[in-house]
Amino acid sequence: MNEAETRAELIDPKLKGSGLGVVEGSKILREYHITAGKKSLLQKAFSGGL
Repeated sequence: MNEAETRAELIDPKLKGSGLGVVEGSKILREYHITAGKKSLLQKAFSGGL
């Protein structure tokens, strides 16, 4: 599985399930900068934090 497939099959459904990209005024960014010591959007999505 490549990066694009991973996003399409695992990440996007989690984001859409949380309302991102579906709720008016929200959007899904193609890239998200992850900084050391902070929880990223991706980490929140997979931990059920969204």
